[in-house]
Amino acid sequence: MSEISVFTGPTSVSDDQLRIQKAQRSTAYDPVDKLRVSTPQSLIDTDFEYGQQSTKWEQLAMQNNRPSTYYFTNSPLAITTVTSASVGGITYSGTVVTVNSTANPAVGTPIFIEDSLDPNANGWWLVASTSGSSFTYNVINAPTYSGNLYNVTATYVYQGYFYTNVGISVAASSTSAITVAANIITVNTTYPHGLSVGSLVYIANTTGGTNVNGAFIVATTPTTTSFTITTTNASGTVTTAATAKGSVYARVAGYVDTHAYDGSVNFTAGASVPGAVLQRQTRRYFRYQSGKGIQFSTGTILKPELQQSKLTSSGSTVTVTTTFSHNMTVGAYVKVVGADQSAYNGIFQILTVPSALTFTYKTLNGVTPSASPATATIPSILHVSPYSWYGSSNRFGLFDQQNGLFFKFDGQTLSAVYRSSIYQITGTASVSQGSALVTGTGTQFSNQLVVGDNIVIRGQSYTVTSITSDTALYISPEYRGNNAQTLGGVAQTANVIISRTIDVSVPQSQWFDPLDGTGPSGYVLDLTKVQMFYIDYSWYGAGVARFGIRTTGGAITYIYAFQNNNVNYSAYMRSGNLPSHYEQNAVAPVTSITSNVGIADTTINVVSTTGFNPNGGKARIIGGGTAAAIEYVTYTGITSKSLTGVTRGQAGGASATAFTYSASAPIAVEYYVADSAAQLSHWGSAVIMEGGYTQDVSLIFNYGTLATVSVPATTSVPILAIRVAPSVDNGTTGTLGLKEVMNRLQLQLVELGVVTSGTFLIQLVLNGYTTGTPTWSSFQSPTQNNTSTSSICQVASQSATTATFTGGESIAAAYTNSSGQTTLDLRSVAGIGNAAMGGGISNTVPTSYAGQYPDGPDVLYVVAYNTAGTASTIVARLSWQESQA
Repeated sequence: MSEISVFTGPTSVSDDQLRIQKAQRSTAYDPVDKLRVSTPQSLIDTDFEYGQQSTKWEQLAMQNNRPSTYYFTNSPLAITTVTSASVGGITYSGTVVTVNSTANPAVGTPIFIEDSLDPNANGWWLVASTSGSSFTYNVINAPTYSGNLYNVTATYVYQGYFYTNVGISVAASSTSAITVAANIITVNTTYPHGLSVGSLVYIANTTGGTNVNGAFIVATTPTTTSFTITTTNASGTVTTAATAKGSVYARVAGYVDTHAYDGSVNFTAGASVPGAVLQRQTRRYFRYQSGKGIQFSTGTILKPELQQSKLTSSGSTVTVTTTFSHNMTVGAYVKVVGADQSAYNGIFQILTVPSALTFTYKTLNGVTPSASPATATIPSILHVSPYSWYGSSNRFGLFDQQNGLFFKFDGQTLSAVYRSSIYQITGTASVSQGSALVTGTGTQFSNQLVVGDNIVIRGQSYTVTSITSDTALYISPEYRGNNAQTLGGVAQTANVIISRTIDVSVPQSQWFDPLDGTGPSGYVLDLTKVQMFYIDYSWYGAGVARFGIRTTGGAITYIYAFQNNNVNYSAYMRSGNLPSHYEQNAVAPVTSITSNVGIADTTINVVSTTGFNPNGGKARIIGGGTAAAIEYVTYTGITSKSLTGVTRGQAGGASATAFTYSASAPIAVEYYVADSAAQLSHWGSAVIMEGGYTQDVSLIFNYGTLATVSVPATTSVPILAIRVAPSVDNGTTGTLGLKEVMNRLQLQLVELGVVTSGTFLIQLVLNGYTTGTPTWSSFQSPTQNNTSTSSICQVASQSATTATFTGGESIAAAYTNSSGQTTLDLRSVAGIGNAAMGGGISNTVPTSYAGQYPDGPDVLYVVAYNTAGTASTIVARLSWQESQA
């Protein structure tokens, strides 16, 4: 991710006073500089005590910008008790976990385990076997909890699904892509895999080998297109799946956890897995209305405490034991307060990490506590919080992967950030579905991009993993969009425009009020405690964006503002329509070499060491292109433009390697690995429209069944379906990748009218699937086929009465009259839209969960159940409005 640090501090005393006056004045004015006298309107309702509100919020976990799996939070598997002395649910033996369930997922299916009594059994795994009413999965580290792992009030098991077209492309030969020798699994990929030692992966759908399919940890990455896994029992000749992208997947580590006991939502990208990202984003993009301002606020802890920590000592070494995974590594710092003995309290660097639930530190000056375990000072409570780290960050605000405004804490510095993707690079490019290679025409990749940048291609975000010339680079994930369509004989994935995503970041030290006690508020910010944060903005392409915090006496103080008029050469964001978004990631800083690196060199010259731990750490040098070497090194110090005290050829990669500097083919150097993947905790989000949200007067679009459907007695038939088109530009629609913009339309239902010859139960079902095979299309009037439409939705109808319907959630239902016309008012039904990462690469109505939310847009079905004892007929007409985003 490109990031620009800006300094806009005062140049004179008068400038300083002006800024202070503006900060004090700003609370009385909204972002368009009107007095706050109009009635504001809330655009979202968030209360998390009872669950994650999956109808309002979406979570997306990724590794190197590559998603892999998802599950439905409202559909856990039913876990039964076991016929033994244990409480029931989950038991283990060695490294095999057995789940007693009333319905078994198939072998090879991903599953997610949440909040069992042992962290080693939690997370994403793969079903290894099934038998009767139970299934098993293999874990990497044997559970250490003594007894049954099932917690009746907290443990949930979910069936998972792979996102479409996100697998890692492996070598074309089905028998050489994955090989096994001496219990070492070697995977050969077609394009740079972007993985590191410690990355999590799945191998699935292979045949011929023994114990090859499963969930694994990457052991080595000797080259950019190969990695290995160490096992104890793999063997055989392995044949990969028919598709080169169907056998190897990144395995995400992040999770979202609702704490019913304190009302918070907590989440993490995982235990410092390289490149891991966990995003939590509203389903809705809040629509900006000209002449008004939008304000976001939240109660958030950026350094949330490690829950229910216990401290014990052995000499001057203190062991911290947590109830949940701490996600900390050696080198990070923690803050301890509230212990009854001062020796336990203070800020300490983590010394060792024996397990997911324990870590150690040394007391200051080697003092030995007089008692163990530590207890809290009555009536205080013992608090252990992550304090500082390198290589990961927490973010929140109104933003997505391409545009927006947010606060960021990277373990060292709190910053105000605005993100935009409005900078188009020179030239055009060609891409192809399933390929990571981007080929430019007239491009200057090496001058305008760097490894680690995010770029936007046809509305989708990709991370640059390697630049091999001014006209060739590689991305992660491989291009996901459709490339089947041609226009005038030219593939529509040729001549694409690439936009660069840039974060403009202003650190706390440069704010109008730095919140260190020296500013006008006198407030000293403590990020280990819950704070109220505010962001508000006006758009018009040149509006102002302001950042605030509730400070002394509970007053709101605006501490920084981005002025965008008379500054930019284009709109400061592509759109003013943004979601509420929280993110925790372990995306480490990346730089590149500035001179040749010899095999024996102990100093590596780089563009910048910003974000690298100055006290020493580990890095990896990544050769450019395919089959290039990856070398891991340690270093003991840094200058602004070099790593010093470097020890070459560390375990996990190639031996000490010579890397040749080239301005047109940069060699990346990445900090490895994050010191922490500290959780982010928040209590609700408020999104307020100043002056109230005015419902637009707009067209009411209509679509009806194209023929009368005769439904057999006591039978359900899906007769209509609707979704927002996956992509759109200039009023025309297409599947993912065929148009320039991801469709962020908010579709609001208005009415359903039906005419029947009997009584039907009508249900609106969201995100199920049908056995029928209707196709999506733009539509015309059901009665006048020569009319046109400006709708950017797609519709489908079905007359086959043998079609069945499975899954989904009924969001509205009503009975019809026994005959004649029935009209249902649907304006109170929540709007539907698109998924955070988009999707929908075909025009076939889904026959499985693939291709619809969260793997693509929401799909809404009108399902008619004939309650009569004889066949009855039905015709239907659906109407809706569109708020374009």
